[in-house]
Order: sequence, then structure tokens, then C-alpha cells
Amino acid sequence: MSRLGPWAACSTLAVVMMLTMLSLLGASCSILSLLLPAAAVDGLPADAAAVSYEGYQVVRIRPATESQLTSLQVVLNDTELAAVDVWREPSRPARPVDVNVPPQVYPMLIDALKSRGLTYAVMVDDVQG
Repeated sequence: MSRLGPWAACSTLAVVMMLTMLSLLGASCSILSLLLPAAAVDGLPADAAAVSYEGYQVVRIRPATESQLTSLQVVLNDTELAAVDVWREPSRPARPVDVNVPPQVYPMLIDALKSRGLTYAVMVDDVQG
């Protein structure tokens, strides 16, 4: 096993997702810093370590009906919202859909959700913050 241990096979996004989920569960920053040693970035390409998620928000969307599920799929396939990173795909009504949203497309996504009557909640205000 490499000196990075279990982190060697993780992509940057997977690590960010894991840290976000841990923070949602109430893990403190000191615990999170123990889970991701600074050395974990050594194995990444230089440009991957420089990615910033400042201002990105994690939004949970809850389509209540088949019709809303279809509407949500249309929204998420909109080319203007291509930068939205879907973490949990829409699969059935009442199952939450989690997306990571860059700040520049957040207003468009929220407008699209509101216009279709889709319920949403911001789970993380700033992924990097």
C-alpha cells in the first residue's frame, strides 16, 4: 500500500464529497483534518490540488411526484446548468437528489427549481468554507 494509505485511490471530488458529508453529520474541523492528512495531496496532479470550491453550495432537491422527477431531470440536463455536479441522481419520487452547485449557476438553478415547484434546501453554504 502507498504511503497515502486508503486515500491513494480517492479522487479530489470523492474526498470533498466525503468531507462534506462528515461535516453535515457534525464532525468538527479537527476530526476532519485527522482524516485527511496533508500528504494526501502529494499523489494528485498539480492542477488537481489547485481546484477551489469556494462559494459552491450543496443543494438537496426532493421531487415529490413522477412529474416533478421528470421536471428535475430536464433541469439537470439543461446545458446552461452543465456545471452542476450531481452527487445523487434522480431515481424516484421522494428520494433526495444532492447536487454541488458553482456560485455562477446557483441563481439559474434556484430559478429553475422554483418555477417548477420543486422543494430544495441548501445543505452546505460553502463547500470549501
